[in-house]
Amino acid sequence: MKKTVLVAIKKPNQPLEVKEIEDKLEVLQEIVEGYIEAIYPMENLEEHSITIFGNEEAKLNHLPSNFWLYEKKDCMCGTALFFKDDEEGEMASLQPEDIQEIEKYLEKNKMNIFEHEAMDKYIKENF
Repeated sequence: MKKTVLVAIKKPNQPLEVKEIEDKLEVLQEIVEGYIEAIYPMENLEEHSITIFGNEEAKLNHLPSNFWLYEKKDCMCGTALFFKDDEEGEMASLQPEDIQEIEKYLEKNKMNIFEHEAMDKYIKENF
């Protein structure tokens, strides 16, 4: 039986999308367009046991900037996949309050057009 989970997906320059996906490595890699890297943000997301998966080689592959990771003094490049961790560290479905926290996090950490352009240029020149 396939295990599915409700996740939130944030692609660069697009709104947050909430959808149900199969909890399978190939599906996760397809969403982030490559090898997976787990990003553990600070702030309120950690309190809600929310993790972000991103593309491990996003900057090397010159994927577009997405949003700031202020707590890491960095930015997220490429698609971000937000999901909940259960007590055993397995993927679990996001709840409505989790999605609200993700939306708040993204609003606080959004990049303006000039920041996107500057970061994308920096990545292309330095990675």
